[in-house]
Amino acid sequence: MKATVREKQEGDVPKAPPGEYEGSDVAQLDAAQFKSQVMDGEKPHLVAFYAPWCGPCRAMVPEFKQAAKQLARSGVAVAAVDCDAHKQVAQTMRIRG
Repeated sequence: MKATVREKQEGDVPKAPPGEYEGSDVAQLDAAQFKSQVMDGEKPHLVAFYAPWCGPCRAMVPEFKQAAKQLARSGVAVAAVDCDAHKQVAQTMRIRG
């Protein structure tokens, strides 16, 4: 049997689904962004720590998006951290469940 290898193409790897908060006023932060914007930043933040599989976390998404719109007018930034994707942030902040 003879096998050939071809270069990876655009459609070979499925794209990750958009985050829960994509297209809203809620910033989705990774570990570096969380440190620079929330921990070391000057602007006050309201942060949701969530897991994509968590029912209550998913249920709060519409309300959290609405809160982000309202808080943006008062200078409070609203962000979310996926604790499955960014476990180090969850450990640092002692998020357990």
